[in-house]
Amino acid sequence: MLLLEFFLTPQYEIPSNCGSKVLRLAVCAVGIYLYTFPLEMDEPIHVAITRLSASSLAGGGLLTLHQLLQARASTLARTPNELKKSISSLSFEECSLGVCHLLALLWDCKGEGTDNFAFDATVNFLERCHQSQIQQCPAEFVAVVKSAVRFAVHADEQSATSESTGLPVQESFSLRLVGPLLESTEKFRPEPQNITSADSAFLQLCLSRRFYDKARCVLDRDAFKVTQLLCQSLEDCAAYYTAAGDIWIALEEYERAFNALDMALSLPSIPGETDSLQVEAFKRFALLSLMLRGRVTRPPPPSPNAEETLRMATYHKDFAQYELVFHQRNLASGARASPNDAASQNSLFSFLSDRLQNLERQVQLHAAQLKEDKTIHLALALLTSVVRRKVEELSRIFCALPLESFRKKMNVASDSEAVRLLRSLPSKPGTPPLCTYDEDRKLVLFNSGLSVGSNATEEEGTSVAFLGTLKREVESALQRVQTVSQHMRDAEAKVTDSEGFQRFVEDVSDGEGGRESQRDQQEGRGEADPRGRARERGADCDDGQSREACWQPMDDVQTFEEEVEMGSSSQRGEDAAGG
Repeated sequence: MLLLEFFLTPQYEIPSNCGSKVLRLAVCAVGIYLYTFPLEMDEPIHVAITRLSASSLAGGGLLTLHQLLQARASTLARTPNELKKSISSLSFEECSLGVCHLLALLWDCKGEGTDNFAFDATVNFLERCHQSQIQQCPAEFVAVVKSAVRFAVHADEQSATSESTGLPVQESFSLRLVGPLLESTEKFRPEPQNITSADSAFLQLCLSRRFYDKARCVLDRDAFKVTQLLCQSLEDCAAYYTAAGDIWIALEEYERAFNALDMALSLPSIPGETDSLQVEAFKRFALLSLMLRGRVTRPPPPSPNAEETLRMATYHKDFAQYELVFHQRNLASGARASPNDAASQNSLFSFLSDRLQNLERQVQLHAAQLKEDKTIHLALALLTSVVRRKVEELSRIFCALPLESFRKKMNVASDSEAVRLLRSLPSKPGTPPLCTYDEDRKLVLFNSGLSVGSNATEEEGTSVAFLGTLKREVESALQRVQTVSQHMRDAEAKVTDSEGFQRFVEDVSDGEGGRESQRDQQEGRGEADPRGRARERGADCDDGQSREACWQPMDDVQTFEEEVEMGSSSQRGEDAAGG
């Protein structure tokens, strides 16, 4: 270019002795410029793409090609048929940058035949594209990916409608796209920590078609780096975290869903860009926050309109008012709670029962909105988590419960429903169930709460299991003893309340004086015969005290034992004196 400017500018004088050299240099410069930047638009675009994508010009040639295609974009967009021919004649691997530009322009051309061709070409392109070339045109690559995802989702929705009406069903476009798209998004990402707009589009595809396991490949990484070149807008970033939260909810990994939605709500709220996505994220976040933290941990985001404000109030007011945070008295380390704690009005169990009833009422009241917001399954999961916490509290108090008692405490209508509740309780993988049901004895057996650590030995695990079994057996034996004691107290109460017992007590009172005189006479005979004193005292004691000991309840066992001990001591003293 400098040589051309020097050659074509009149004020520069060329010495006569170097004219031939300057002329040759000028001709070379013009040739190079025309080879790189054709002055005429007559050269077919696919020829220019192939030439500038050559390996010898891969460095500067790709940048030159990128600029050339951007300059001719408006002209190329008016010729969709020429675009199709050019795309068909190019190598998708060697000319990835040029193909990406042409596909982005072709997707902008509306038409059913154009879209089908563009989708097929995009799938082939994503399978064979070269990493270094697609990273040179991030805007065009993201445009191609988003267009292909929109087309696949829409086409599959129409296919589902056709299936319901009995029309022939086409092959799933999303299923064809998901594999190549995953591979190409990994190529497009310079580092694993990057979050890109292509990742957001991929998650949207997985969420719409329920490819949750494939989405793990994108979500199971420490992604935190966001750059404007790769993630072109905050809307794409908010869409990434919102879709990630929905996918983790579908996989029932609620803690990871909570973190993803919290990130979506931490982004700046921009009207028309992120506000709508953040409103949807908050609806799920509020229910997850109640489930995992016991309360809604952050305020709602700004709402785009009054209608969404009212809909969000369902979550941050109607549901959030029933916090699940309970301040309970601390027990000593390793101590079990008293069985009275389950019946106390101030206990955690009673608190959870009350909260569960209120939350169930809110779910029934707002069922239509929850279904419309697609959060009904999350609200039901919240209720299930409260039920599990109630069972955990019972396991902290009891080792076993009869099924009837368990049914009453859990406020369940029938025994069969109580058994279904037991079997439906969620449990984490690798952990024993919270409780089991013994059908033979009709007992609900709770897990003892003792767990074997990852570094524990086999002997420790065996001893832990033995202690848990022994603990349950002791608890069951104590319950049987308590039942027998209650029966004995009931029988004693019936006897003491009877008329015959009252007459017996009166007869004993009337004959008390006669027995005392008789005892004095026997004691006198005992002094004459020391060897027979003990036998006669024993007979008198049996005759006088056994009736009272048999029928009168002992209020203070310790006092009675002290009196017996004092009597035995005095008896030993008299025996020693007599000897």
